[in-house]
Amino acid sequence: MKNWIIALVIIVLAAGTGTNGYLYLQTSDGLRNAQSEIASLKADASALRASLAQTDGNLKDAQSRISSAETGISALEFNLAQTGSGLKDAQSQIASVKTDVSSLQTSLAQTDNSLKNAQAQLLDVKTEISRFANVQQALDVTAKSIVDKIEPVLVRINVGGIGFQAAGSGFLVSGNGYVLTNNHVIDGATSIRITLNDGQRFSASIIDSNGTRDLALLKIASTRTDFPRAELGSSSGAAVGQGVIAAGFPLGTDLPGPATYTRGIISAFRTIRNLKYIQMDAAISPGNSGGVLVDFGGKVIGIVSAVVMPGNPEVEGLGLAIPMDEARAFIQRTIGQ
Repeated sequence: MKNWIIALVIIVLAAGTGTNGYLYLQTSDGLRNAQSEIASLKADASALRASLAQTDGNLKDAQSRISSAETGISALEFNLAQTGSGLKDAQSQIASVKTDVSSLQTSLAQTDNSLKNAQAQLLDVKTEISRFANVQQALDVTAKSIVDKIEPVLVRINVGGIGFQAAGSGFLVSGNGYVLTNNHVIDGATSIRITLNDGQRFSASIIDSNGTRDLALLKIASTRTDFPRAELGSSSGAAVGQGVIAAGFPLGTDLPGPATYTRGIISAFRTIRNLKYIQMDAAISPGNSGGVLVDFGGKVIGIVSAVVMPGNPEVEGLGLAIPMDEARAFIQRTIGQ
């Protein structure tokens, strides 16, 4: 029994020893595998650490790049803000320029209209100038024909008296040698000489005179009946603004030679001390007294009288004439013409 037990113990021990040996062998192989795995894991861990370090470096680089990008974005945002402000200013300036351009276009249009109006007015002025030039030419022709008509009837009057000599103008009113002039031209004369346009000289006498109306009628000492005579018109149809020509011998002997002719218009009709006068702007001087004032038909409508008022011989050159209608009554009373 003891031997069986001993044998059994030995068998168990032997079995245990084999099992342990097997287990040992198994454990030894697992350990080696574990060590290998550990080594592999360590290698992987090392690789991971290297990758992690590289990743950390890349991350830092990325973070740096991100920071730079953020800085760039901030700068871009700042620039964009400035650009936006500049753009607004530019847009405002563009709007202002557009307004100025619009104003300039409006001004240009107005200027163009003004230029067109000015051109139209200039054309009108040119037309008027042309018309006035034609009128002036016509007036010149008319004036020349008037001169030709009245020149033969004008006479120069030279008078002598006690202690004085004087000169004036007159004109023939009849074929037999009657001459009409102002009374103040021959007042106080003891001798009167008449010089015709062609240079012929005659003595003359006073036939009638009116000191108040300042008219005198002379008669040439001649039996001729073919003297040229003026065509007498009417002052009643004369009007202010009407063209006239005054003719006579201004300045007497100080201005020898032919008669002087001046052109003007009737300025007014005046009554001075109950006496009627025609005022004109045709230039006259001392010596013109007794000369003619004619219309553009060559008809005598007035007798030039340089005095402004009767009894005031110092004031001359104003251009007054006695209306022909009053002179005609004076002539008719004397010679019936």
